[in-house]
Parts: sequence; C-alpha cells; structure tokens
Amino acid sequence: IPKAYVTTTASVDFSILKNKIGEYDVLGIGLSGLSDQSADNALKLNYGSLSLSFHKAMDEDGYNTLGAGIQATYSSMNLDITKLRFEDQLTANGFTGATSEVLTNGKTQNYLDLNAGLLFSGSSNGDNNYYLGASIYHINRPAVGFIDQLWLLNPRFTIHGGYSTPLSDRLSVHTSAIYQMQNQASEMVAGL
Repeated sequence: IPKAYVTTTASVDFSILKNKIGEYDVLGIGLSGLSDQSADNALKLNYGSLSLSFHKAMDEDGYNTLGAGIQATYSSMNLDITKLRFEDQLTANGFTGATSEVLTNGKTQNYLDLNAGLLFSGSSNGDNNYYLGASIYHINRPAVGFIDQLWLLNPRFTIHGGYSTPLSDRLSVHTSAIYQMQNQASEMVAGL
C-alpha cells in the first residue's frame, strides 16, 4: 500500500500562574494535535487535546511532588471505503469491485474522550529520582465505529513507575516499568 502510514503530531505545554502558587508548585496547561492517515488516506484519524495538570510540592525543598492531570480529546475519524479492497470483491472472474460489507462511504465519526492521572515523583537527595503513577483513559467510554452498530471504547488503566540514580560522574542507572490493561488485554514492559 503506498503511503501506508503518514503521521503528523505537534504539542506544546507550559506552566501558568507561577506567581500565584507556591514556589515549588506547578500548574501546567498543554495542547496537542495528531493526524494519522493510513492506507493511502483510506482511514484518517485526527485528535486535538487540551490538558491541565497541577503538581503540589510535598516538602520544603520541592523534592517530592504529587501531581494530578486531566485531558479532554476531540477525535475525528473518516473512512473512504472506495480505497479499500475486501475478500468478496475477488471472484473466479476477477475483481468485481462490489462488496457485501455494510460501511457508509465517507462517514465521519466524532467523539470526545476524557483521561485522568495521578503521579508521585521525588528525590531523596536531589540527584536520584523515583516516580509512581496511575492513569485511566477513555473514562467516558465513547462510542466509535464505521458500521451501523457502534462499540464502546473500554477504559484503559495504566500503572507505571521508575527509579534513576547516578553511579558515578559518567554512569547512572535507570529502571522503569509500565503495566497497561484494557478490556481483556494487558501489557507489561520493564526496562533497565
């Protein structure tokens, strides 16, 4: 398939109200966008997100923080079935061009998706770093699909953590792990 995947993304985030909150506290806002075109533009996915987070210092040095964030994403999907080929279009007489698949050409599916998370991060001496977080995606279970019957996007739960510390001036160790679960699928990834 020519141009099987073309993905473009941009994002920006920054802290706000620095003079109105504590010295080591951070209130952040972020904007991001993603456009994904698959199978030579047969499937187009576009996402625009607005994120808000707050990190509260848990000690007087700001070494340990507790953060919470929320994100709202507006999603748009479009499928052009004239660019797709299905098994029933290939017969003993060659390619027929007709399919029994029940899809509406050019149908656009739009939905709002809500996500949230918590993160504890810190350091015992300013050189090392540790973190532990949890998040949930698709809180509102948006309905998605291109056929008459839509399905609900099940929530995805994520837990992640890590630790890093310098061993010398030129060498440090980093460990991390993430566990994700959605519906009956799960994934565990760990690294050192």
